[in-house]
Amino acid sequence: MSHRSVTRANVVILVITVAAAPGAVAQFSLSAARAETDQGLSIETLLRATFVGEPNARTSLSPDGKLFVYTLCDAQQQAVIQKPPHEFYTAAGTPTDELGCVLWIVDTQTAKGRRLTGAENSWDPSWSPDGKSLAFYSDREGLARLWVWTVRDGQFRRVGDEPIHGGGWQIPRWTPDSASLLVPLIPQSAGFAAVTTSHGQVPTFGGAWKYDGSTVRVFHANAPGSTEAATGNTPAARATREPKYDSDLAYVNVATGSVKRIGLVLNPSWYGLSPDGKQIAVIETTATTKNSWNELKKLYVIAADGSRRTLLSDVSMYQASWSPDGRYLATDSTTYDAGIPTLQVHFVRVRDGVHTVSAPQSKFYAYFPAWDSQSRNYYYVGATRASATAQKNPVLERVQASDGSIHSYPIDPPYKSLNLGFIQRQATGALWSRGKNTIIFPGMNDITKDAAILGFNPASGKITPLREASEAYLGVVTGGELLDISSDGRTLVMPIQRVDHPTDYYVFNDSLAYPRRLTDINPELSKVAFGKDQVVRWQAPDGTPLAGTLLFPANYVQGKRYPTIIQLYPGVDYSDVLNYFGASWFGGAWDNFEIFATRGYAVLRAQAVVLPDGRIAQGIADSIVSAANKLVEMGIADPNALGITGQSFGGYGSLVVITKTRLFKAAVVVDGPADLPAQFGALEDDAGGGSPVSAGIVESAFKLGGTLWQNTDRYIENSPVFHLDQVKTAVLILHGTEDSRVPVGQGREVYADLSLLGQEVELRQYDGERHGNRAFANDADAAYAKIKWFDDHLKK
Repeated sequence: MSHRSVTRANVVILVITVAAAPGAVAQFSLSAARAETDQGLSIETLLRATFVGEPNARTSLSPDGKLFVYTLCDAQQQAVIQKPPHEFYTAAGTPTDELGCVLWIVDTQTAKGRRLTGAENSWDPSWSPDGKSLAFYSDREGLARLWVWTVRDGQFRRVGDEPIHGGGWQIPRWTPDSASLLVPLIPQSAGFAAVTTSHGQVPTFGGAWKYDGSTVRVFHANAPGSTEAATGNTPAARATREPKYDSDLAYVNVATGSVKRIGLVLNPSWYGLSPDGKQIAVIETTATTKNSWNELKKLYVIAADGSRRTLLSDVSMYQASWSPDGRYLATDSTTYDAGIPTLQVHFVRVRDGVHTVSAPQSKFYAYFPAWDSQSRNYYYVGATRASATAQKNPVLERVQASDGSIHSYPIDPPYKSLNLGFIQRQATGALWSRGKNTIIFPGMNDITKDAAILGFNPASGKITPLREASEAYLGVVTGGELLDISSDGRTLVMPIQRVDHPTDYYVFNDSLAYPRRLTDINPELSKVAFGKDQVVRWQAPDGTPLAGTLLFPANYVQGKRYPTIIQLYPGVDYSDVLNYFGASWFGGAWDNFEIFATRGYAVLRAQAVVLPDGRIAQGIADSIVSAANKLVEMGIADPNALGITGQSFGGYGSLVVITKTRLFKAAVVVDGPADLPAQFGALEDDAGGGSPVSAGIVESAFKLGGTLWQNTDRYIENSPVFHLDQVKTAVLILHGTEDSRVPVGQGREVYADLSLLGQEVELRQYDGERHGNRAFANDADAAYAKIKWFDDHLKK
């Protein structure tokens, strides 16, 4: 099917269903499906909505706090399957994640805003330190290049001729004198075509030959006599390389457009300009261990003349932070032992590379270290716990730069998922201060789940909430640098949402009590009556406390029972999504449960415990059955109209549950694994032919405690395909054909097996989609299919 816009009235979709005979094929029109499901939130409206806070929705606040620039992206242009040769970059060199993006500007004092850029793609705004100019990337003249807009005359000017090679976190970075910008350029050593086009091929190993013109994919590992590192199910580190992310870092003079390239960086995970603008710190991935999140990296600095010095090697770090005086770099390393992380803090003196290593109490923390304005101390927020399943206890820790000594400050009552890096000043990297003695940072009350802005007094060591409200701050849970602060520290702009209102930007001035809304990004959604939410708590049969967020039907009537859907992703505490629009961290149609609440459903996003040593299936089932019983006891759920759904690991959990209980009349399984022996050996294209999924089965996710050959019985016992003869639930399966994380064969196998067993099942297979749909029409089809499936089985 073409990826151009399609008129929905004339779309006809083939649906594979099981009626009297397995394999029977039926047709229905999407217009008929819509007629049955159009009484709630419009799927098209939701799909076209702009949700701020995504990685490509960068913002920038002028140093004086008066002008705020934010990015809005056309959801329909974003929702397109990108295929080789322009899977990652367009022919103009624009990152495909930035398609349809434009810049808007708003006056923070009057809240009057306007669109700043035109129909071209523009992204990554960045104010100059003097506040006179805004830099950004744009393809407005046919190539992705650096542009500047000046406040005084409102004029746009392209700076230099060379195409840039950045997006996301690789924003234009100004030097302190506002004279130059550090930007990533297309590497001269590779050329434009080499880094902006892809061929859709998997890297090969061992020099495997390939006939010219052949599309064969060759996987080759562990040949006799080979010295290459084995791929797949071994702990050996394997080198990783993503040439499409390689860049030449360069200084571009704003006045003349002259370019000074200072060196090639290979697949950087982070780089940052020193406070004086004369050095660049870079973190590059050098290898990946069996845990794909435990990458080995090196930290080095590049001087203005292009010379470079390595400061740290083979450290599993994410990003670093310059001290405001430029003397130190702070970073961390995290390693995992039996699923329990161990954190170390590294201070590196840039001048000579001398560094200290500290072992904090924290085992977990939100990335990005934060310095005080004097460069004396570095702060972060973490959590301590004794085991992988124990309760986390939040703590604020201060590390002294001179000797690495650590002081801990318990956070009580507990506020979780805090990230000091969110609230650093743009210019200096120092923490946002209120008055002389209080450091401000955001958080979430772990009991009420309300958002909070907290104040820490270094002198007294006390942490107190300065604002707490039934709202959600993007980034506190899901990550990201989503706050903007003026240079004087008096103006703060941040995205805020509520369960019944999507995200808009709000400005805080001297008072934290009365934020003012600056934007109305999705006015169509303000016309809809949405459901409310609350935290629900229950216990598993073994006494394990569990929690989740219940989204009530719109226009809920107390005492009335409703058809109810339980959504799960094992191991996730979904009580944390309280106050998030649609009970969703992401907001899109695939994850926004207002599509059900506005159609008369109650929805519980439920926590499910993940037990180790081959007990995962039973632990998940016990958790979800207990949750369903709790909702029935509360008088909310109709016990004869229960549904279950989940994606990926949640799809697995949904299948597990329906093999162990007949409580649920309908299930929707999205990209879910069902056959763990097959999943253990699945090749993931993005991993260069390796199978990092197997590490998740052994350790992090499924916790089976050994390989397929070591614990065969556990793999069989916890694989739903071996127990599908117990299923009496109607199952809808949604899966993309290009999903390499959970191959489509998993969904097809479940469909085939259930059809042979005479069970009602439907498979909707999306050609060209990966682990989750991207195309607008596919997203809409999946949303309508889920609604229709639950309507047909829970409402009739």
